Amino acid sequence: MTFAQMVRDFFSVMRKAFVFKHYLVLGEKDVGRAFRYFLTLLAFSFVLVLLLLVPKAIDIASNAQTNALSIGQLRLDARLTTKGPVMLPSKSPFLTLDTTGNKSMQTERFLVTEKALHYNLWNENKSVEFATYDFANSRDRSVAVALILFLVLLPGILVGYYLAYLAKYLLIIVPLCILSFLLARTFKSQITLAQTLMLAFYAATPMVLLEILTAPFALKYYIFSYVPFMGVQFSAIAFGLFFVYFVTAIRINGNRYVQRI
Repeated sequence: MTFAQMVRDFFSVMRKAFVFKHYLVLGEKDVGRAFRYFLTLLAFSFVLVLLLLVPKAIDIASNAQTNALSIGQLRLDARLTTKGPVMLPSKSPFLTLDTTGNKSMQTERFLVTEKALHYNLWNENKSVEFATYDFANSRDRSVAVALILFLVLLPGILVGYYLAYLAKYLLIIVPLCILSFLLARTFKSQITLAQTLMLAFYAATPMVLLEILTAPFALKYYIFSYVPFMGVQFSAIAFGLFFVYFVTAIRINGNRYVQRI
């Protein structure tokens, strides 16, 4: 299957996931394919969020220099103590924390010591003293460093949120599928646990899109959302949509399996 065919198949399945009658067709697929669709749906949602945030990012970048003019001087009073170099990640570190004085800039981009932040972004080592940093004389460099640091950290931030949402949805889907499977069996339905999982991954489409696409925006009051962690929200409306689609899919496919007995 070519990449273009995979893209067409993904959007075709996503469209069907919003229409109840198509769950008879979706119910004939295998759970592995459904889980791959679910993982792709999560990734697609984050890509779509980034596209929606492009205008805001451009506005922030264009105003960064102007906003920096309001900062004259920054004084930091912090305490950092390490017993040895802390390298993140341990292999080919991007950031190193060390207050022993035994570590110098090598392959890492940032080195945080007891008194300064050392960085190398343009093949030249630079330092920022924590005690007093004069923004008035270094505004251009400060803005550039902040923007570059944000762009460098962005992939890691996205991966972190992707894994957080994946864990959250699995903690919702798996227990609900087990309970639904047991209830379906009490009504003489021959639907299997794998089939309930498969239907849940497709039925989660409205919930995933609604929660992730609204996460960066101030819409939590409109979708009755609870945000226990920054950017990770639990929307009552989104879960309600998932529950309606999931129960309907179970009922449609459960009736089909009962009729085959």
